Amino acid sequence: MPAPSHADPHQLAVIRGDDFCVSQGANQGDGLSGAADLVLDDQYTLAKDAAIGVLAVHPGPDNRFEVTHGASVSHEGALLTLEARLCLMSPMGMMMDALLFIEQSSSGAQGAVFLHPFTPLMPGVPYALVDIDQRNARLFFAQSGTVSLGRGTLITRAGGLQTPVENLQSGDLIMTRDDGPQPLRWIGQQTLRATGDLAPVLISADALNNQNDLMLSKDQSLFIYQRDDHLGLGRAEVIIKAEHLVDGETITRQEGGFVEYFQLVFDNHQIIFAEGIAVETMRITRRNRTLLPAKMSRRWGPAIPGHSDRPHAAFEIADARFGKANPAQLLRRASRG
Repeated sequence: MPAPSHADPHQLAVIRGDDFCVSQGANQGDGLSGAADLVLDDQYTLAKDAAIGVLAVHPGPDNRFEVTHGASVSHEGALLTLEARLCLMSPMGMMMDALLFIEQSSSGAQGAVFLHPFTPLMPGVPYALVDIDQRNARLFFAQSGTVSLGRGTLITRAGGLQTPVENLQSGDLIMTRDDGPQPLRWIGQQTLRATGDLAPVLISADALNNQNDLMLSKDQSLFIYQRDDHLGLGRAEVIIKAEHLVDGETITRQEGGFVEYFQLVFDNHQIIFAEGIAVETMRITRRNRTLLPAKMSRRWGPAIPGHSDRPHAAFEIADARFGKANPAQLLRRASRG
């Protein structure tokens, strides 16, 4: 199951199944195992000396994954099966999602077990297993890694009209930064538990010169034009992920309950305007193309030219660029000049 050389691996923080054992229940004393052996209501507790590892993977067909360079657990070339999405409940009643991966040996026998939780698990705390979803595990994996906009986000259409993202339809002409008005090909929608990595980022009104609040997924990238080069990069344009802008004041993570996310797909990966801020649209990858309707995915085929590269990648910056400065205030000043 070779992965294309141009594809960056997905880095997943995981814990080993042997470090997450049943402290009370039918499988008491056993570590986390394959989905077929799991029992609902068993309580699992993370060992106090458990280490967090990294799985670097390339998605393959169905629920298969290949481990690639950058993994601190498993080995390059190993094959994994994504067995299930698990839902765990803390003693305080907090629900959290996790993905269960099983390593497969060359003979097909089950190897190491890994859990990728979307919310950090605390050592010594019992978590009850309340749901095992094998049918939609790959779909959940795709949803969790896709740039998304929250319900109510105003999108600028051709001619300047602003429309809530949930009211857009395929074929609507949307104003793009680089290619002018472009037809929207598809809009996706999911409702996810707003915890951990799935919790949205809320950019309060005027934090980045936006008129209204803007809610988006943590990996959603924003394209910001600096009238003055406050970052000292030698260029006016920068791209930064929403999670790197969080300051706990005007830009915050919204934990708790559920969030409704929307994705916009065009023939090419685009930059559009959401609440007046330039943001990227969904770039179709091996991870998220399972979100697309089967008919559309077949029509596009295995390679989608307008989505296979990242023409704006050179403009991306990380939070390290900000040092001790407040990123929102710095970029707000920079964009105003």
